[in-house]
Amino acid sequence: MRRTIMTSAKIFQVNNVKGIYLPAEDLIGQKSRATSLSEKDGYFFKLIAENDQTLNRFYPLKDWHLSGLSGPAFVDIGNSLPIKPDLEADSYIGSVSDRDNWILNHFIRQYYGKA
Repeated sequence: MRRTIMTSAKIFQVNNVKGIYLPAEDLIGQKSRATSLSEKDGYFFKLIAENDQTLNRFYPLKDWHLSGLSGPAFVDIGNSLPIKPDLEADSYIGSVSDRDNWILNHFIRQYYGKA
């Protein structure tokens, strides 16, 4: 049986918006900085139930069922929302699997031109 490792990327619900919070050091590394992403502590990308087939900015979570979500979800990486989840006040849903975290980080770097 394959063991799934969960990462520091977490899923929260903040004011009725579900999203993934990625710490900046996980996304862009400590040495390289993506020019299209502003420098901040982390990035909150909105989760949606369906993707828009005409846009290439949606990543489908492969292990959504391991992350505490009730159905398939897509990460909209087009814009990072100006939200930093409060670990005590906001609703923690779950962690992103190691596989999804690795693919999502690569997907974001490619989208912003820093692969």
